[in-house]
Amino acid sequence: MIQSKIEIKEAFEINFQSLVNFIESLDKKSFEANQNGKWSAGQQLEHLIKSVRPLNQVLLLPRLLYPLIFGKMKRIERTYEELFEKYHEKLNEGGVASSSYIPSVVKFEERKQKLKQFNLHLAKLVNHLNALSEKQLDTLILPHPLLGKISLQEMMFFTIFHTEHHLNLLQTKVSD
Repeated sequence: MIQSKIEIKEAFEINFQSLVNFIESLDKKSFEANQNGKWSAGQQLEHLIKSVRPLNQVLLLPRLLYPLIFGKMKRIERTYEELFEKYHEKLNEGGVASSSYIPSVVKFEERKQKLKQFNLHLAKLVNHLNALSEKQLDTLILPHPLLGKISLQEMMFFTIFHTEHHLNLLQTKVSD
């Protein structure tokens, strides 16, 4: 079970690196392949970049502004497992990425640059995480397009299993 900042940081590094390693192992055909209307590996990577970029941007805001902009936590924080279940419940109800998170076509020639961007976003996210206190993680909230208002810690949890979710989709697609 993931609970602490250290565990979140370790999970980021493991999941992001696993995705990078997998994508680096793909040839041009596998990287660009779309099957049954599903995103290619390049598009999955672009989607994850589009998902982490706004999180990094909002984490630049002064912490005092969060309650003014996003409100205050009005419920008990969910555990990693509870949030994971809630996310999959939303997916099973038909939840999909909103338009700003839908990737365009990504060519194999862009792979190296996209992986560089992805790794840069991981480094920024870890730096932001290091700057947050445990209390800030538990009490400051952000809006999530599918899950509603969630704590910063829950957003970190989401980022972990969202990356893992897309890696699993890619691994399944390649093994088919």
